[in-house]
Amino acid sequence: MKPIARAVALLAVINLPGCSPSKATDMTACQNEADRFFKGRQEGDMDDPRNRYIIECMAAKGYDFDVYPAACTDRHPFPTQPACFVRSNWLARMFEHFFGR
Repeated sequence: MKPIARAVALLAVINLPGCSPSKATDMTACQNEADRFFKGRQEGDMDDPRNRYIIECMAAKGYDFDVYPAACTDRHPFPTQPACFVRSNWLARMFEHFFGR
């Protein structure tokens, strides 16, 4: 195997999202942490510290906040919906797109 092909294969394995917890699991963990620090705060305001905490927590787990996916609706506060977060890594995002993870 050529060195370039080997490097690409290694990067694919390292970035494979199937080895990490699911988006819903990450979201639940971030919401639980936010509830510990910001108990009783309203969820509706995007500038609310609880919502900002969730967005930053998900960013630390490798997700970007994005309100453009079709499943991200305004029926619930955006930062509380897993559908409003996409993988920040393009390879992981492609894997999620094709394999629905």
